[in-house]
Amino acid sequence: PKVKSWVVDKVKAKKHKILFLKGAGKIVDNNFKMDFDTLKGQVLFEDVNIKFKEHLDPVLADSFVLEYRDKGLFFDLKNPTYKKRKLAGSTIALTDLLGDKPTVLKLDLKIVTQLDKEVQKILKAYKLNMPIQQKGQAARLHVKLDEYLKDKNKKATVNVTVDLGKGDLYISKTRLPVIKGSARYAK
Repeated sequence: PKVKSWVVDKVKAKKHKILFLKGAGKIVDNNFKMDFDTLKGQVLFEDVNIKFKEHLDPVLADSFVLEYRDKGLFFDLKNPTYKKRKLAGSTIALTDLLGDKPTVLKLDLKIVTQLDKEVQKILKAYKLNMPIQQKGQAARLHVKLDEYLKDKNKKATVNVTVDLGKGDLYISKTRLPVIKGSARYAK
């Protein structure tokens, strides 16, 4: 139910169209039995609003193609933004929807922005406390998150990489002048 909720409740689009749907199955005792290993499909969603977490603004995109393959859903976003910040190259996937493995929400967010209060709000929504802020050139922020949707006992894994340009990095209240650098955080 949590997976269905994620897709149905969190993704809103003004238009959608099935691009293709393919699969096979058998009729057993007058009932159709789907062979999910053969199922593949794509749906185009246009004018999209994706609400990842409560208390965060939605990600907006011109469109995305939702593809079902290999027992997973893969989102190919076109021109995604978060509060007017470009998220080019970002991806979303829901893997292992069927079978014994736990279903995983995989977020791979790429943002060119300053490491500021808005970015901190995103990180804190996923219980990440990176006590750093940055002023100066925009940084390249890369957040990889794996969140287990069906298994509450498994903790999410998060890797954050920030490639910094010229500016100042503040760790708590300590200012560090930076010409170029990188900061990493893993949980």
